[in-house]
Amino acid sequence: IVSAADGTVNGASLADECDTSQAYLSQCLAPMIAAGWLVSRTGPDGGYTALPTAHKVTMLEFFEQLEGPLIDGRCVLDGSACDAEDPCALHPYWSSSRDFFIESLRKVQVVEQP
Repeated sequence: IVSAADGTVNGASLADECDTSQAYLSQCLAPMIAAGWLVSRTGPDGGYTALPTAHKVTMLEFFEQLEGPLIDGRCVLDGSACDAEDPCALHPYWSSSRDFFIESLRKVQVVEQP
């Protein structure tokens, strides 16, 4: 990946490194730009730059920004609303595994401190 002195990563180089197109890369990075974690600049000196806010983002925040909340109130078996009074057979196992997964993601930062 080609990186300028200001921390900007060239979009073409990043797309090549990820073995994808620049169009798809920009689609994937759009939620991170919308969240205020990255800035995108066009032109010969353009590319993507991580903003200071990116250094505080946890893997949980990153995942939920891209995919939506991990706890969405739906049953893991059929996608219907989860009924806490009459839970499905997997509820106790799934909820404890999900909670462990969420806590694990919360402990990891996406971007290492400079």
